[in-house]
Amino acid sequence: MSLRQRVPFFLLGFVPLIWFDAWMVHADFRTATPLGSVFLLVLGALLGAAMLAIKPLHLTVPTQARQAASSAFALGLAVCLGAQIPDWVPGNLGDKLGRNQAWSLLLLMATLAVLYPLLARALQRLSMPTRPWLWFVLLVIPNLAYFAILDQQAFESRQVTVTTPLGNQPAEHKPNVVLVVFDTMRADTLLNLWNGQRHTPWLDQNASGARVFLNGYAGANTTPGGHATLLTGRYPAECGTLPKGETVLPASELTLAELLRSYGYRTVSAVTNARIGKAFGFGQGFEIYDDSLVVDAKYVFSAGQRLASSSLIRLLGSRAGNRIVGGIFKMTLNQAQLGRVAGDTTAKVLQAVDALERQPEEPVFLFVNFIDPHFPYDVREDLKRGFKPNYQNEELEAARRNTFKFHHLLEKDKALIRAGDTSPELKARLDWLQEAYREQYRELDLGFRDMMEGLRERGVVNDDTIVLITSDHGEHLGAHGEFMHGNTLYDDEVQVPFILSGLNVPSGYVEAPVSGVDFFPTVLMAMGVEPDSVPGLMGLPLQLVSPPDRIVRFESGTLRGFIHGKHKMIATDYGNRLEWTHAFDLSVDPNEEQNLIDQEVPWVEDFKADAPIQPSDDAQRITEGGQLDLGALGYTGEG
Repeated sequence: MSLRQRVPFFLLGFVPLIWFDAWMVHADFRTATPLGSVFLLVLGALLGAAMLAIKPLHLTVPTQARQAASSAFALGLAVCLGAQIPDWVPGNLGDKLGRNQAWSLLLLMATLAVLYPLLARALQRLSMPTRPWLWFVLLVIPNLAYFAILDQQAFESRQVTVTTPLGNQPAEHKPNVVLVVFDTMRADTLLNLWNGQRHTPWLDQNASGARVFLNGYAGANTTPGGHATLLTGRYPAECGTLPKGETVLPASELTLAELLRSYGYRTVSAVTNARIGKAFGFGQGFEIYDDSLVVDAKYVFSAGQRLASSSLIRLLGSRAGNRIVGGIFKMTLNQAQLGRVAGDTTAKVLQAVDALERQPEEPVFLFVNFIDPHFPYDVREDLKRGFKPNYQNEELEAARRNTFKFHHLLEKDKALIRAGDTSPELKARLDWLQEAYREQYRELDLGFRDMMEGLRERGVVNDDTIVLITSDHGEHLGAHGEFMHGNTLYDDEVQVPFILSGLNVPSGYVEAPVSGVDFFPTVLMAMGVEPDSVPGLMGLPLQLVSPPDRIVRFESGTLRGFIHGKHKMIATDYGNRLEWTHAFDLSVDPNEEQNLIDQEVPWVEDFKADAPIQPSDDAQRITEGGQLDLGALGYTGEG
């Protein structure tokens, strides 16, 4: 029997794996399970062809059975059953089998050396079907159809949930509250000029009377931690979002939406970043948490994530295999975002607000996440041409819609920058990148304008509404030899806009550093509720002037940092100790080019001796377990 004839019998034994894996998926994570199963079967076919072609693998099988259809079936079944062993073994051993690279490879060899020959002998006299492909189709198609039904049910359940009872605690005021997060927005954009032109003309014009914070900081350099600080009033190390990767906001955290529900607020959100979807815990307290744009635009990516989390990938490569496969499909995530515009988010926001069917007297909390200006730097053609000076670079322009190629080009430029390259060619590419990133703001401005006008028509936004416009993190555009985000704690990544308006909010510009953790107490103060009445909050109301000795933090993964006035320090957290790596005096070095960490500067030595940050066990777990090195895969951004 030829190899081509034996592969379908291998797949017949392999098919139960898609059932095992699909049933392990929680309902909130059910997205693209059918397509993910197809990916898994394709990988299984390739694996089966490779295994069936390796002759030494079959030496433990009786000679007369090696070429039989039942032997190929037994091999597929052995792989299927072996992949489930980590889930059947209790305690720490099962965890080691499923997470450790060496243990995973040992399991693979043990599966093939023991389980395969046993099954081959046991099934030697089994009568196999004459049309294996037909039986394969008859088994697979109903399975995929059933998974599609489960996925649809899970999708429909994602949009509307009431997680916290609606109460009516007393408060002096109950102003409407709107939190708008422009994903990946640098601090030098809103209300700032670039080459003599405004990024967001409508927003800038309508920001008069607001309070503008010139030194606003996100709580992290990634999406989950940056949003978590805004929604919980706590830094990532305290609210469980310090680890990088697919971070989940713990259910034990009290979110602003949950608290406002107890004061009779209706709560609604629309988000367009997969990493803060409902499945990752960020919908806590919201009646409507619409992440349907995330699901619709990332179906293939979600299928890839399903493949990355499959027991087969765990068997083949443990966490390393999961990270590599997940990283490859994460790069397709950016490709999937091509074509999405701010107007799509605005439409979802207004649709979600209408779905509340709230009464005019009911206060509302609205949280909106615009994916803009996140990579890929895509924008409507006429708006792109209208944003000057229209730098030209054929190579980058051609790769703008090709995520893989674009990241490859950035990696090449990163190496040139770090090697000290000052050529006109490199400068031209960096100029093009700056403009490509900033062009998006024009389309974002139009979408934001339409959203605000729609919210005014619906009575959500009025003169008393508390509105905060900010970001979850910034973006590197070549400075320090870095691109995207998630890699450093330089200001390019953690300094973000902060524009606040609404009830009893004084206008003007504020120099003192502020943080995402300040939004929660700001809302409480606007309501006349003492922030101290909510335990665990770490911020200060933005209506007040921050004290000069205040420490503002930012952190993600093993990177921990803080700013005190104009003094900034960054450390690597090893779980049981901090190793201070950078210190900058931003008053004389705003571009963070002069590292003072080893210069015996008094204030640096004082902070080393008495640090305002303590090591975190979450950072230690990151060090031990490892994280996906997206940079090694050409994906320099994280979230």
